[in-house]
Amino acid sequence: MSRYCRAVLLCLYVVIRCLTKAHPRADLEPDFVGDPVNVTVTEGSTALLTCQVEDLGFYRVAWIRVESQTILSIHTHVITRNYRITLDHKNRQTWNLAIASVEESDRGQYMCQINTVPMKKRLIYLEVLVPPKFVDRGENEVMVREGTNITLSCKVRGHPTPTVTWEREGGQAISESKGHRQLGEDLTITKVSRLHMGVYVCTVHSSFYQGPAYQPVTRNVMLHVLFPPMIWIPHQLIFAALGDTVALDCYTEAFPMSINYWTKAESCSILQPDEKFKVSISDNIYQVSMKLVIAGVSSGDFGSYKCIAKNSLGSTEGVIRLYEAKVSVQNKKIQDEGEMVKGNSGTTYRETYEEVRVKGKYASYELTRNTNTKESRLPQSAHLERQRISNFITSLESGGPRELGPIRLFIAAIWICHLLASKVMTPK
Repeated sequence: MSRYCRAVLLCLYVVIRCLTKAHPRADLEPDFVGDPVNVTVTEGSTALLTCQVEDLGFYRVAWIRVESQTILSIHTHVITRNYRITLDHKNRQTWNLAIASVEESDRGQYMCQINTVPMKKRLIYLEVLVPPKFVDRGENEVMVREGTNITLSCKVRGHPTPTVTWEREGGQAISESKGHRQLGEDLTITKVSRLHMGVYVCTVHSSFYQGPAYQPVTRNVMLHVLFPPMIWIPHQLIFAALGDTVALDCYTEAFPMSINYWTKAESCSILQPDEKFKVSISDNIYQVSMKLVIAGVSSGDFGSYKCIAKNSLGSTEGVIRLYEAKVSVQNKKIQDEGEMVKGNSGTTYRETYEEVRVKGKYASYELTRNTNTKESRLPQSAHLERQRISNFITSLESGGPRELGPIRLFIAAIWICHLLASKVMTPK
């Protein structure tokens, strides 16, 4: 070997020895630092997956999505076209993967890999929490015909999986005995009736939120039940005296809300509010209260009145009959009450008009009147005769109309005729 070749080999040996002394751990394989740390973030935030490596040397680090076997980055280069993924690389020891605006689809395992032989890897699980929210807001108002079935849906999403409960507005619980049945997110009502009409509240519960400040997510659904008008009249027969003020009541139920008005049975014209008639209507969802007040009843006001309700599904009407009340007169001697008044032509007595009570076939009707009195100056004997006749008739009627037979009427007639005849035949 020539002297020149020996000089070159000696120079290489010296360089290698120097390099070996400068990098005493160059012969060691790289390894991960610390334990793997799983990451939990909320949807929409940024997730940072950490990977610390020591003694990397000439080896390379890569990030891989495990489920899809997608290579995300190799060494300092980002391979994926997902613009939300970046590499947080500050030195040869830090190889962090950052995912911005995390989506629910990003949930899963990620692998930090070193290309040693055999390969070294570290798995990190990314958990994405999704706050509960409605998939579809759906309809806030639902309409259904009475007697049919309806299902109210409350579709939600979230992670962990939320639970759904239904209740009536105001915290009123839903009972299966009333036709309600909840199955998951759906609430089914069989044979819907007008009593089911109202607001139903869908409440979403999730372990995503914790603590006393947690406010569950809710959604209101207004259920409208469609049905034709129906009328209920508490008193179909009303008795009133001339000059009285009387009120006629009529209650209707309908949805959609009905058109309500009053008419006189003999006429088709609608009664308009004026000094004689006062019409008031109050409603509550599907119930309507109609009131017709007739002031200063006259003879022409007696008869039949109609309350009429109409909507798009049909119409109905109710009839109320207004009759004149026959007032019974009862004479009372003022002398018994210490109210006798002396006059030139005899003793003064008061005739008291009392309130009238009439019993109908199906119900009792009472006409309440203020007691009116008037004075008459008649001889005492005339008042006593009238009082005797009135008391006798009252005693006959005290047993009730069913017990007043033909025999008692006959006896009463004979007694009255006898009394009148004796009065006429008595010489003056």
